[in-house]
Amino acid sequence: MVSLRSKKTTKGYSLYLDFYFRGKRDFEFLGISVSRNYTGKNKTRIASDSDRQKMALANKILLKRQLEFIDSGYKIKAKTPDFWEFMEKEAENKNHYTYKAALKLLKSFIPELRFRDINENMASEFQAYLKTKNLTNTSIHHYVNRIKILINSAVKLNYVHSNPFSQIKIVKQDTQKLTFLTHEEIELIKNLVPANKTQNDLRLAFLLGCYTGMRFSDIQLLEWSSIRDNLISFTQKKTGGMNYIPISEKAQWVLDQCDRISTYVFEKLPSLNAEIIRNLASQAGVKKNITFHVSRHTFATLAISAGADIYTVSKLLGHSSINSTQIYAHVADNVKKNIVNLL
Repeated sequence: MVSLRSKKTTKGYSLYLDFYFRGKRDFEFLGISVSRNYTGKNKTRIASDSDRQKMALANKILLKRQLEFIDSGYKIKAKTPDFWEFMEKEAENKNHYTYKAALKLLKSFIPELRFRDINENMASEFQAYLKTKNLTNTSIHHYVNRIKILINSAVKLNYVHSNPFSQIKIVKQDTQKLTFLTHEEIELIKNLVPANKTQNDLRLAFLLGCYTGMRFSDIQLLEWSSIRDNLISFTQKKTGGMNYIPISEKAQWVLDQCDRISTYVFEKLPSLNAEIIRNLASQAGVKKNITFHVSRHTFATLAISAGADIYTVSKLLGHSSINSTQIYAHVADNVKKNIVNLL
């Protein structure tokens, strides 16, 4: 037998399915919550359109599960994996430090968490918790989105039916001034002599980003076999699309500094590199708060400032739409105005 039940939360009721057959029981939390005014049991209360839609979806899932339960011969499904084990594995596969950072914050919010505990109320409270951690809206936006992406993986595997992080209103990112380096500042970093190999590899990788516009995730996975005929050919990790970037003299200088001791151009570049990059910039005399992604901003801004058309720059950056590149055109216009004002 499969029944639709509800569990009271601080803001309403979380809906779940109760599977029972011959003494065995299992539950599936649907990630769907309705208000206190409506649980589907008390028909005398006024239900909002949102509650009606959610109950309709829950009953649709119930019918589907009832049919699946009958077809399976009334077998209680296998237990879902440990929540943290699954999420940490997914974060590792994403290969980006923000996923791990987001999970660390989620774990500090709720140390013991199961898939059945994931609901809209929990998602909203997690976002509210982040607002107490002295984080910018941009950081909160990124962290909540990272958890949302990881939960989507669980949805695809039917560990949860829907993603409650898709139902909440995620805070908007702050409007930030785009940071990029000048040619002189790039030279300061180029002439820096780092203290160890890790720092030097990050310095060279950052410079390659300045000269090619490649993302950190693509530079991290760049193989020597992808470099031939004065061209870098690679599959973008973020979009899955192929990209081709001509190798300039400056980019070639960077590649010439790298040891060919591995399949990869840069072996074991640390994903958690923000502090190292900031320290390198400070040591070089660059008085800007930079991250690795600033190298990509630098390439685009300087290219457009030098006269490159926005369509070509968009293709080099691997953007799917020219709209994503438009911000650099605005910054480049300001750069040109500043140069004219100096004359």
